[in-house]
Amino acid sequence: MIIQITHTEKNATPTVIEALENLKANGGGELHFKNGEYHFYREATRKEFFAVSNNSACDKHIVFPILDMENLIIDGHNSIFVFHDIVFPFMVSQSKKIIIRNINLDTSHTPLVKFNIHDKTDDGVYMDIDRDISPFFIENNNLYFQRECEIISSKNELFSLHALDHHKVQYFAIGDCNVDMSNLPASLIKCDVCETPTGIYARYRSDTPSYCCFDETVVGSIIDGGKRKVDVICLDRSEKIELCNITVRRGIGMGIVAQLSRNILINGFSTDAKFHSDDCMTLTADAMHFINCDGTLEIKNCTISDTMDDVLNIHGMYTEVVTADTDTIYSSIKHYEQYYFNPYRPGDRLEIIDNTTFDVVAEFHVEDAYFKDTDGKNIIIKGHFSYGFDKIQKGFLIENPDRMPDVHLHDNYFFNFPHIRISGGGEILIEENRFCNCNAALLCLDLAKYWYESGRVNHLVYRNNFLDNCNGRGGKSFLRIGIDGVPDDIAPKIHKKVEIIGNHFSKIKRYAISASGVKELIVKDNTFDVENENFFDI
Repeated sequence: MIIQITHTEKNATPTVIEALENLKANGGGELHFKNGEYHFYREATRKEFFAVSNNSACDKHIVFPILDMENLIIDGHNSIFVFHDIVFPFMVSQSKKIIIRNINLDTSHTPLVKFNIHDKTDDGVYMDIDRDISPFFIENNNLYFQRECEIISSKNELFSLHALDHHKVQYFAIGDCNVDMSNLPASLIKCDVCETPTGIYARYRSDTPSYCCFDETVVGSIIDGGKRKVDVICLDRSEKIELCNITVRRGIGMGIVAQLSRNILINGFSTDAKFHSDDCMTLTADAMHFINCDGTLEIKNCTISDTMDDVLNIHGMYTEVVTADTDTIYSSIKHYEQYYFNPYRPGDRLEIIDNTTFDVVAEFHVEDAYFKDTDGKNIIIKGHFSYGFDKIQKGFLIENPDRMPDVHLHDNYFFNFPHIRISGGGEILIEENRFCNCNAALLCLDLAKYWYESGRVNHLVYRNNFLDNCNGRGGKSFLRIGIDGVPDDIAPKIHKKVEIIGNHFSKIKRYAISASGVKELIVKDNTFDVENENFFDI
């Protein structure tokens, strides 16, 4: 069955919803858009709750709900899709053999506000804001931004400010902010604001030591307030997915986020920050993010730049042991961005890891896994131990080592971004890429200390890549392998084999390669624009 959409009415959402329902009823088919510009609004979207890991678990207003479908092709024929309001463009859940291609994705308004640092004093900071681009007003020391579909208030949003070089991040709690501010990944300023002729003056609260770390133009993530309610494309428990020739001109949240999915091809996924002259970044979070996926993951021919967070992140998820008996593990989710996300499925093989030595002490086979209650924090895992039950202790980490993909990252160009984070138990091959202007071209780290993101490497090959100025924005090294929060000199050897071969390094500051916690490390045939034996910390 083939459905062709040609209309250019104000809201194309109802037409898409109806078309997808018809295709689903007929067992799949193709949805084509005549080349043009299409606008999508919240009216007529599909509203459903989804727990997207590393994002907020909440109701999503979905424009393209690809739910429990098979054999579907969506071809935009290089059309422009403009999304209005706060909507979730594409949700692919429990689906198979899905192809989405030839689309330019955009939002109707910038998700960011640009702040120009005008002056700083011991008591606060002056920031200029362009009212034409970012209309705002102040009431009772609270800051409000008028958006297309709603007013964003500092009362219920914790604003995050980012330096344009991706090096510094700081949170601003303004006025009567009622957001949970515990366990933040960056420093926090509490302040009140008043209006100035060119913008605002943020006065530090006297009861909280504060100092703005910025001296330059910064950009604030305002539209979603850092809560990550929406992304551009989400793949949830799906397989055989192809995303081809897709460009994000401007997007909210992550570009592609995939969880518990397998056999994924990303071919020609790009960002275009320069399309909107007033925007200096394309996405307010990671460009691509993969959690507990498996099978194969191929990423090729992508050009990605100017993202507020990592250009790519591939990892697993730790939960923590509360208690256990011979056929049950009671576990807890430790990071709030993972609440309501259950990473376990019947048949999974879990490893239980001592959280101090990082040794694998037990193995458990899953027969069922479900949430204990409605707060989305505690998972009951039913099954059996193959060994190690007598060694289980509260606080030990639970990893799902087999739910990690074989990764092939090749022929891509990534520039002006914070990091690339790739780790996991599959075969990882990174070759023939160009990486420029970042904090790190590869962080291969186990992040058990804060993010509870697992990443023990089985075998990683990093070869024939070109790296330029890849720690020029503050990072320790171009390539860093280790364990987050554990000093390099005492890091246990949890990573098995890493090969770094035939790469070219240019404009090195500090180190080209730093590595710890690796059983077998092979470094050879790499070249440098300046030879220096001190480029290595291994």
